[in-house]
Amino acid sequence: MAQELAGGGNPAKNRTAINRAYYSAYHTGKAILAQMKCPTSRHGDVWDLLRHSGSEQVEDAGDSLSDLYSQRHKADYELLKPGPEDDKTAKAVIEQAEKVIRCLDECFSGAQGPAITQTIQVYYSSTP
Repeated sequence: MAQELAGGGNPAKNRTAINRAYYSAYHTGKAILAQMKCPTSRHGDVWDLLRHSGSEQVEDAGDSLSDLYSQRHKADYELLKPGPEDDKTAKAVIEQAEKVIRCLDECFSGAQGPAITQTIQVYYSSTP
């Protein structure tokens, strides 16, 4: 949906595309964590767990997810700042979200998936 909205010089659609791109990546991470019995209730919990995965790629995805959250916040709440209204910005955010989704899908379904899962579960069980 984000791809369909972005571009064309429409500020509102670009802001909405950034929102949809973030939530696509966020819900991908949240679903993967829920499957491993690590449910999250806050946005920051998702990228925190990913940042403690023991996998450089997944940790980078967690960092990117945090950055996407910031971009989404700007698009949704900082309406006097025109940055999120730009076609180029919206497309870059969509590309970043797609990269996060691909990384998570590949890493957790690949050979390292069980080790990454175990590392996250150990970290999850040690946090309050």
